[in-house]
Amino acid sequence: MRLLLQTCPNPYHLRDLGPAGIRQLFSDHGQRCGPVTANRIYAIAQQSLLPSADVCALLTAQAQADFLQYCWFEDQVAAYEARATALLPATFGQVLTTLPGVSPRMAARYLAGIGDPDRFTSARQIWAYAGFDPTQADSGNHRYTGGISHRGSPSSVLRSSKSVILPPCTAPTAPACTCRRASVASTTPLPPSMPPIRPIGFSLPCSGRSSPTAPPCPQNRRPYGSAPLTANPSGH
Repeated sequence: MRLLLQTCPNPYHLRDLGPAGIRQLFSDHGQRCGPVTANRIYAIAQQSLLPSADVCALLTAQAQADFLQYCWFEDQVAAYEARATALLPATFGQVLTTLPGVSPRMAARYLAGIGDPDRFTSARQIWAYAGFDPTQADSGNHRYTGGISHRGSPSSVLRSSKSVILPPCTAPTAPACTCRRASVASTTPLPPSMPPIRPIGFSLPCSGRSSPTAPPCPQNRRPYGSAPLTANPSGH
């Protein structure tokens, strides 16, 4: 699927290639594709209900560009993880990796969620802030130690470390599909961005008005304790 999104995302092109061409496409990029897989890909492209060729070219070009941008972010995350793994042995975070199940990636996220360690005076405070301190209960002369307290919500600490500010980047350019001589996807520009949505103003009609566009009006309310209004103020 990744190879198809990168090189030939248009189902119309897959129809033109056929099973043999699909196998050759994978072979040209150093990947394997057997007859069963090639026939399945071709059958899906052949049996799918598709829009017109021009519309399909626009949609698949956008999908290809989005996938390439996803791959770029995937590479950036892998690079950051490699840097964190290389820097971790020179910091106090190396102690965290001695815990069962704590990888260098998890330790780096934990340290990022804790923040500046100088605001804590003891390891017990950090442990409680992260919510990893155990619960304790007293019953008579016995003290029972339970699971972690979650006082600091360790999931929130780790979740806050996911907010990473990435440097500005230029989205990668989608390569033109070379599976067809006249590629519609490579010659048709992408659709312009959607214009901003304008808010629609409306108001509710008040009592006695039938027009749905009439502005609301204050209701005639008498002060509390006053006499009710009559049709004829003179009383006749």
